[in-house]
Amino acid sequence: MDPQLERVLQGVFPTVEGDFRIRRNSLFSKMFVLHLASSLLTLSVCQQFGIRFLGNFDLMHYFMFGGPLLCQVFCGAFYLGTTSFFVSKILPRHELAWVRRRAFPIGSFAAISSLILLLVMGEPMAPLYLVAWFVGALFAGLIVLLTTRAIRFGHLSFNK
Repeated sequence: MDPQLERVLQGVFPTVEGDFRIRRNSLFSKMFVLHLASSLLTLSVCQQFGIRFLGNFDLMHYFMFGGPLLCQVFCGAFYLGTTSFFVSKILPRHELAWVRRRAFPIGSFAAISSLILLLVMGEPMAPLYLVAWFVGALFAGLIVLLTTRAIRFGHLSFNK
């Protein structure tokens, strides 16, 4: 067999085999629990929701330096970025690889469903602020997920 073809197949087979080993219900359950835990943590430092696990610590006055629109971007980024950090640190390699290949649709779903839940909880937002929160959440979620995964598995190193 051609050596180049062998290298390609050696790269493809573990990926395909890993996809078959993924139990999606189990993976989504893990991601839901991680998202719930990180949501409680992030909402506990947001004065609007009244969840206080960390005393009176509040990030809003830091995020408001650029006005309410920039605050929404930072709030969304912090909210979904924290979930992405937990996911990229806790999930095993083969599950994280599966999530990474589907990062945009999974991130979009997490951002939209979280935004709907925040609205249901009574957080009124103008449409422009909704878009700002969504953009911050989606981009930070994707960036944190991809860079943390790369650092964790040695694909990105700052020691060189």
